[in-house]
Amino acid sequence: MADYSFDEKGADFVATFEDPGVPYDPSAGPPDVWFREVLEHSSDLVIAFQHDGTITYVSPSASYLMGYEPSSLIGSNALHLIHPDDLPNAADTVYNAVQVEGWRPPRPFRIRHADDTYLTYEVQGMSLFHVPGVQSIVCICRQAADTPRVDAILGLLAAHASLSAILDEVVHLMFRPGWHLGVAILYDLDDGTAGLAQARLPAELAQLDRRHTHEPWGRALTTGEPVFDLGLTTVTADLAATARTHDFHTVWAIPVSDPDLALDDACIVVWNFELHPPELGQEILLRKMQTLAELALAGRSRAAALEQAANTDSLTGLANRRAFEAAVARNDQPEVAVLLIDLDGFKAINDRFGHAAGDAVIRAVADRLTGVVRHGDLPARIGGDEFAIFCRDVHHLDHAAQLAQRVLDIAAEPVDTLVGPVEFGLSVGGAVSLPGTVADLATLLHAADVRLYAAKAAGKSRHRVGFLELP
Repeated sequence: MADYSFDEKGADFVATFEDPGVPYDPSAGPPDVWFREVLEHSSDLVIAFQHDGTITYVSPSASYLMGYEPSSLIGSNALHLIHPDDLPNAADTVYNAVQVEGWRPPRPFRIRHADDTYLTYEVQGMSLFHVPGVQSIVCICRQAADTPRVDAILGLLAAHASLSAILDEVVHLMFRPGWHLGVAILYDLDDGTAGLAQARLPAELAQLDRRHTHEPWGRALTTGEPVFDLGLTTVTADLAATARTHDFHTVWAIPVSDPDLALDDACIVVWNFELHPPELGQEILLRKMQTLAELALAGRSRAAALEQAANTDSLTGLANRRAFEAAVARNDQPEVAVLLIDLDGFKAINDRFGHAAGDAVIRAVADRLTGVVRHGDLPARIGGDEFAIFCRDVHHLDHAAQLAQRVLDIAAEPVDTLVGPVEFGLSVGGAVSLPGTVADLATLLHAADVRLYAAKAAGKSRHRVGFLELP
């Protein structure tokens, strides 16, 4: 027999081991009691059910793996635990298991947790109908690796899904059989409000606010460093008391950085039963969550930057024609106006002073327009020397005429350029929707263009504004 060496823990185990007695003797009779004892202590989820799906046995591990009291599942249908999208495969597997003796190859299925979330398990079934006293299908369910969920997250990233949709998947990566955790990811939505993805977290612990800088998540976001509150000594007393009622004694807060914005834009918050910082396996999962959350944040930043670039005029920083027309087309409110603005004799400015001076004039017009429009109006550059303004809440024709006059007034002062001051002029045409009616984009633009032409024909440096009823 080979000689074996034990480390210190192994030597302690050998020295203190107590022989439980003679092992099971197959000749003594059916192994029912012995086998049931094995199942009762298995860390895997074991379910036995009849050919119609009626559950006859559930191992005690269901309580900490899936959140169910085993007795509550007896008599229910095993297929009711399967994700609806997996039911056809599950039914096919059950049928084949009934027809063929022996173990079936493991297959991944999503099984419903008591909190109505789904966990992916590798399920291996065996038909034991031929065994007296069993006569069931027995399934051993082992929680699958993260691959299916990570693949799903990567698919969402590739499809440019919303940040909330991605983080709702990421937040589930932290769970493992036997771990008593509640997990949340605190982040900012595109409109600046707070978003929260959470799993197995009581509602009382889901009220996280990044502005609370004294709390672990607030400190993590402020400092950019993880915070591990062991014993809940730094959270408010009321929150600590609430956490303890749910058997949580530790909270970890791990900031997530947006690489494109160079700031901590989100925070992973884990409430844990045990009084210790993350162990190796937990650190690996937290790093995986961080990485995927960072990718989601970076994707949002890039998408926002691309959207901004696609809708912004590069020379002036104003909205471009695409953004302007989209805003008018989306409008569903009455009493709006469109002003079209054209520089008078702009070609002569380029010919006399050069294109650099012409660009300076265009930028100056954009800056001055921004200064005279009302709050909520949308100024845009829609062509080489053409500008436009989309105005909401224009209750009287005079409102549009007054704005048109303010636009004309911005040409009172010349523009300072590298070649000296350059004078310019403007013409404005405006169309106002009839009271109580919602005008479409094409009608507004056509009416405003007709009036712009009329202003130029009348001598330039003037405006013509009226209702959609053309003169």
